[in-house]
Amino acid sequence: MIKNYTIEYLRLAVDWLMDTPAGLKLNKELDQFLGELFLWLIQIWSIVLAKIFSYTNEIIYSVGIAGILGASISLSLTNDLFSLATLHIHIFYKVASKIYYWQFSILLSLFNLLRGKRRNTLRNRLDSFEYNLDQLLLGTIIFTLLIFLYPTTGVYYILFSLSRLAVICIQVTFDLILVFLNQFPYFPLIIRIFHKEQLPGLNYKYNI
Repeated sequence: MIKNYTIEYLRLAVDWLMDTPAGLKLNKELDQFLGELFLWLIQIWSIVLAKIFSYTNEIIYSVGIAGILGASISLSLTNDLFSLATLHIHIFYKVASKIYYWQFSILLSLFNLLRGKRRNTLRNRLDSFEYNLDQLLLGTIIFTLLIFLYPTTGVYYILFSLSRLAVICIQVTFDLILVFLNQFPYFPLIIRIFHKEQLPGLNYKYNI
């Protein structure tokens, strides 16, 4: 089940991005490069995951034995195993976000170049600057190339961002259940239900 959601569905999503997703006109060469790169990484991780989950019975047995120490221990181990199984999604998100923000920062710098601006790092502001014709021409060419490549990197960034968000939501659910198990007042509640006479203040009678 975990393999289907973390490997197969992700592979299908990458294949979909490599085949004109939703009619978007992506850069074919960059799309093929990124798609094959992530598919290769998914294939490697599927092999690693298969090695790990070949010990599924032992893992389940260990988690069950750990339950002797409390349900929170078993839940924590389950959360750790889930984090391990989805580690590749975190790595893919980091790679895609680095490429995306790297391209965005270059586009922003080139946009300032076309406006005749340059960032002053000492004063943290944009100052006017006179660029020569060669710099403007080269900046225009690179800016045009990157702006057409931007949607391609953007769709991969969105895919892995949504995948990472889904993983975080599941992990937050585990954490909320864990907090509930650790903080819920079981003992006072049991006393309240079965031995409420032992709670202070309940047997106090007012004399009128």
